[in-house]
Formats: sequence, structure tokens, C-alpha cells
Amino acid sequence: MNRIDYFPTSRVSRMRWWLTTLAALVIPGVFAAFGAPPPVIFIMFFIVWLYHLATSVARLHDAGKSGWWLLFGLVPIAGFYVLYLLGFCVDNQKNQYGEPTGRVRCSPSHWQNGRCHEKSCLRYGQAV
Repeated sequence: MNRIDYFPTSRVSRMRWWLTTLAALVIPGVFAAFGAPPPVIFIMFFIVWLYHLATSVARLHDAGKSGWWLLFGLVPIAGFYVLYLLGFCVDNQKNQYGEPTGRVRCSPSHWQNGRCHEKSCLRYGQAV
């Protein structure tokens, strides 16, 4: 039986973080558009926000940073760097938070005779 991971634990991909961000913006708006009472909207916002917070921490882990870096988002200029880490930065190497997520791209210059020859690459020794 496959384990379904509903709650991020260590690292998540950029795509999952962007989809969670979109859901955090859309879901409470949909409830408000259909005339849900304010307490229901607040509860939905809180649930989605908690999941988005956990996904953001796991996304920072994917960038090789601690979840405490989210607090830098409260500082006006540093917030742009945190947004960069969350939405665009990726670490394709194994770090203290685990294995990388998503597809790992190997530079074309690493490939010789159908195999990766760069020892720092995760695809070292693998065939095309």
C-alpha cells in the first residue's frame, strides 16, 4: 500500500509550493464569493494558512535553509530574498533535510558516452 503524504515533512518542490500558494489565495476567496459566513471563511483561511506555512518551511529546506528564515520575510527588503528562496531557488544536492525533490537535471557537459561523469552530480554513473 502506498503512503500518501498530505503534510510536507522535509522537502517539497517549487511546483508544490506555488500550487499551495495559489490555493491559499483562492480557497478563502471562493468561500467568500459564495456567501459563507465570516467565521467559516476565517476557519478555512486558517487551515489553508497552516498548510501553506508547513509547505513554506519544507520549501526552505529544499533550498538548504532552516524554516526560521520565514521570519526574515517580516523585514521589508529581506522579504524579497525569502520569496526568491521559496519560489525560485533549488538545491539539487542531498542536504541535511534529505534527498532532493522533483527532477534533478544533469548538465549536458557531464554526459560522455551516455553516462554522467560528474562526481558531484546525483546522476553520476547513470545511463541516459
